[in-house]
Parts: sequence; structure tokens; C-alpha cells
Amino acid sequence: MTLPSVEVVASRLKSIVGDQFVDFSHECRTYHSSTMLPSWYECQVVVHPDNAHEVVAIVEFANQNSLKIWAFSTGKNWGYGTMQALHNGAIIMVLDRMNRIIEVNEDLAYAVIEPGVTQVQLNNYLKENDIKLWMDCTDSTPHGSVVGNAIERGVGYTPYGDHLANCVVLKSSCLMGRK
Repeated sequence: MTLPSVEVVASRLKSIVGDQFVDFSHECRTYHSSTMLPSWYECQVVVHPDNAHEVVAIVEFANQNSLKIWAFSTGKNWGYGTMQALHNGAIIMVLDRMNRIIEVNEDLAYAVIEPGVTQVQLNNYLKENDIKLWMDCTDSTPHGSVVGNAIERGVGYTPYGDHLANCVVLKSSCLMGRK
């Protein structure tokens, strides 16, 4: 099967998420192809969906056209990888716009969040809403995703330090400690 051109891919993705959330410029593709590793894989396009429906539409389009997708929550969990596709011509999907905090339950000590919610965003939400829970500190950046850090086996420094073990990642629910 012949893969669609970068322009065709970008056009279809723009129809899903909007023009401003698709980048296929040379500069963007070069940025997402450069790492400290000796490998070089050039992505076709970077797309930033806003919700699960857009993610499904992107995945369906990629599947219909035999395109590979590499998804990242925010791509800022330092030391746990890079925001680079591992195949030429892949779509990089960054879930940073999916950054809503759906629910925080103080009694049961959990949060339901989207994959783009950052460590600092959830911490600020807890403070601003006077919720008597705290976030385990991370060994990454506060601007990294809570879910991404857990999936990438990020650690903290409290009894909740094994972030993956303390999360129900499939539902994006993370347990937190009490103050």
C-alpha cells in the first residue's frame, strides 16, 4: 500500500482537530526527529487532539492508511524518553490539550484526569480547591504529565513513590496520599 503524502495526512488531520493543532512544517518534523540517540526517524506530522472522539478519528484514519502513530501525554517527562517517532512517516499525537481534571474525590483519595494533566496542574488544583490531598513528588519536571510519568515508570519519594503501582492508568485515575 502506498502511504498518503504529508499534505494529504495533514489535511485530513486538520479536518479532525482544526488547522492550528496540526503541524507538518519542516522545523517541527526536524525537532521531533532529533534526539541524543544515533537513530533518525522523521515523522510526517504532529497532531494535538482535544478529546477522545478526535483520538478515535485519528486512529481510524491512520489504520485505514497503514500509518503508525506514536502518542505522548505531554512529551515532557524528562529522562523517560523523547517525543520522537520510532518509524519514518509516523504521526506523532500529543495529548497535551486533553488536560482536564474530571473529578477529585477527597474521601477515597483519587483523581480522574485526562492524559495531558501535568503534575503542577493537579497540584495547583488541589491547593486552589482546598482539597486535603497531596501529590507524590516526581523525579521529573512538574510540567510532565501525571499519567505519562506513571506509564513511563516514574518514581517519587514517599510510600506512593511507585507511580504506576498507585494508578489505575487505563481509567487515568491516580491515588494520592492524605495531608
